[in-house]
Amino acid sequence: MKSDIEIARSVELKKIKQVAESIGIPREEVENYGRYIAKIPEQLIDEEKVKKSNLVLVTAITATKAGIGKTTVSIGLALGLNKIGKKAIVALREPSLGPCFGMKGGAAGGGYAQVLPMEKINLHFTGDFHAITSAHNMISALLDNYLYQNQAKGFGLKEILWRRVLDVNDRSLRSIVVGLGPKSNGITQESGFDITPASEIMAILCLSKDVEDLRRRIENILLGFTYDDQPFTVKDLGVAGAITVLLKDAIHPNLVQTTEGTAAFVHGGPFANIAHGCNSILATKLAMSFGDYVITEAGFGADLGAEKFYNIKCRKSGLQPKLTVIVATAQGLKMHGGVSLDRIKEPNMEGLKEGLRNLDKHIRNLRSFGQTVVVAFNKFATDTDEEMEMLREHCEQLGVGYAINNAFSEGGDGAVDMARLVVDTIENNPSEPLRYTYKEEDSIQQKIEKVAITLGVSEEEIHKAVESKIRPLELELQEEFQQTEESQTYRRNLKIVLEYERKKRQFNIEYMLDDNDDRYDYCYDVFGKLRNPAMLKQIQKKYKERRREEKERQKKFEEWFHEYNWNQFQKNYSGSGSYQNRESDNYQSSDENSSYYNYVNDNYTDEEKVILKQFYRVLAKKFHPDSNAGKDTTKQMALLNKLHGHWGLG
Repeated sequence: MKSDIEIARSVELKKIKQVAESIGIPREEVENYGRYIAKIPEQLIDEEKVKKSNLVLVTAITATKAGIGKTTVSIGLALGLNKIGKKAIVALREPSLGPCFGMKGGAAGGGYAQVLPMEKINLHFTGDFHAITSAHNMISALLDNYLYQNQAKGFGLKEILWRRVLDVNDRSLRSIVVGLGPKSNGITQESGFDITPASEIMAILCLSKDVEDLRRRIENILLGFTYDDQPFTVKDLGVAGAITVLLKDAIHPNLVQTTEGTAAFVHGGPFANIAHGCNSILATKLAMSFGDYVITEAGFGADLGAEKFYNIKCRKSGLQPKLTVIVATAQGLKMHGGVSLDRIKEPNMEGLKEGLRNLDKHIRNLRSFGQTVVVAFNKFATDTDEEMEMLREHCEQLGVGYAINNAFSEGGDGAVDMARLVVDTIENNPSEPLRYTYKEEDSIQQKIEKVAITLGVSEEEIHKAVESKIRPLELELQEEFQQTEESQTYRRNLKIVLEYERKKRQFNIEYMLDDNDDRYDYCYDVFGKLRNPAMLKQIQKKYKERRREEKERQKKFEEWFHEYNWNQFQKNYSGSGSYQNRESDNYQSSDENSSYYNYVNDNYTDEEKVILKQFYRVLAKKFHPDSNAGKDTTKQMALLNKLHGHWGLG
């Protein structure tokens, strides 16, 4: 059989405008990147057509060094669907140079199930990755410059979270020191390079619904923390607009074609072990706007890629897959069954049988989301009929559809059975509405625990992961949320409300009003600005009248007090007097049913209670915390409140 590159070069490609027209995209909307590649504006997305389209997710058993072939199966399924007369489009991620020049060697499919032009897609393509790299590193450069220019003012970050990226996995650049040399080179500090698919901007681009949403997300990127533990964001840096401009073309999905001339959208490439591992929402929705069946994939195994596809991408976009296809290979299953890498091409029924446990677990996980599942056996030349038959029988026992994909060697003809299985399953037994693993408002810890429990991780393992890894991340995300516009608005509003309540409380104390009196609101607005001077004058007038009445009551009380039987008073408050005992027993008690409490309640006249209420108000004003800034009057207020109850003031 020919190599991938030989097959790719043997295909006579259609002009990209022909490909676009074949699925209903007007020629004038096609932005050519050469003859065979184009950008398509996301404005062509039709949400009504999206709802009617049949979205199929392709995922896989746990990935091994042997490879599984999700992309090849995804492309092959699209080819097979078109072979049986269905209008099918595939929507994939863009390859990264790191894997392309590493183990994978390419990520545009394989054999006769490829997206073309293969070498351009695997290399620089339309420059999306380079744009993301430039945008990411622009933030790094501008941040370093900001720190350098403002260090004389005392500004600095105690922790910088933002590193640099490069689309080549260069080990020597993972940890570096920047700012060496003369002072004009900036502040000397540690930094490093990650690979471009690990960039937060990559994830942001793939989740954005338009340019405005892209800018909003960029503004909220957390760069680090100041010395007073405040988050510092791209918005604080003031460069979100410039960064968005660098991505103005990268946000548009890319249109290419398969080895059989059918349309394929290839856009975005976040890694599943770092981000959500899916192509862009925009590309998927564009495909669904023009295709009756749309095939997309999620990175790594179903426990990682599919989970994030459902919980993140589908939740954020509103997408609902009609079916999930899980890819399995005999070689991969044998590796999961304990067979060594150098022997997986040899027949080994016991190893294959043992490896089926991995497939079974993934199927259970996928069903927990409400998904209907079918198995696609991705055939290799070394696979035996006996191995394929064992897997078919096993799927029958599970009640799961099964088909062999041979698109690698036969193109669309080799995927016809798989295509018919997919159509039949969607028509007769489509997936239920998605059941998400967690709520969006759950904490990071709760999300991890729910995902882990669903995937069968032990409680001990969960807590170990949470304590060692997740807790610091949760704290960082909490800090990140605090710098969002929503959080800032909430804090501003809370500050206004608290200040309003403080002023209202102080107003009621000053003018001897009850706590629940709302006359403050008739005088002032929520910001404390006087709106009704006439009402305030009325309150002040009544307050003066009340003060006069209070003085009169005070005078009467003094007269009454001097007429009190002092001998009896002294007797009761002596060491052996009953009153003293009552006081001793009851003022140290929190029991409101005590005898003294009831005794006092029952022995004050209504007139005396009026006077005592005046006492309480005067003392409350004197000892209230708002009137004693910098002083602790807690004990005085506690005793005063106890007296308030003992006097029966209610």
